[in-house]
Amino acid sequence: MQEGSDSPHLAVEAFTGDISVGIGEDDVLAPLASNLGLVDVVKDLGARSTVDIFEGAGHGFAVPGPGYLPAAAERSYEQVLSLFDRTLKGGPPEPCPDFSWDLWYYNRRQAAVEKGWPNG
Repeated sequence: MQEGSDSPHLAVEAFTGDISVGIGEDDVLAPLASNLGLVDVVKDLGARSTVDIFEGAGHGFAVPGPGYLPAAAERSYEQVLSLFDRTLKGGPPEPCPDFSWDLWYYNRRQAAVEKGWPNG
């Protein structure tokens, strides 16, 4: 999570669909401590959300490879399939009128350029 007006966690309240978030407790690329704001706003959605923090899981716990953790992957897939079952059987969800991934990506890229980060 980042501080600033373009932080993704700020878009959660405007999102009208359900959200499932799975985070590896031992993720060093996207540390849990950096995502606690996202976890909090997603949990605040109540019945429209699920948040799982997987003990012993690092980044990429749900995809085949060195970080794969079968129990966490299975639980994560179950959550996503449950979300799809609840939300997609009646047709597509309503779009979020105030959010644009293109604008979010553009703002992130501009911030990286301004900070002088490589590949900004």
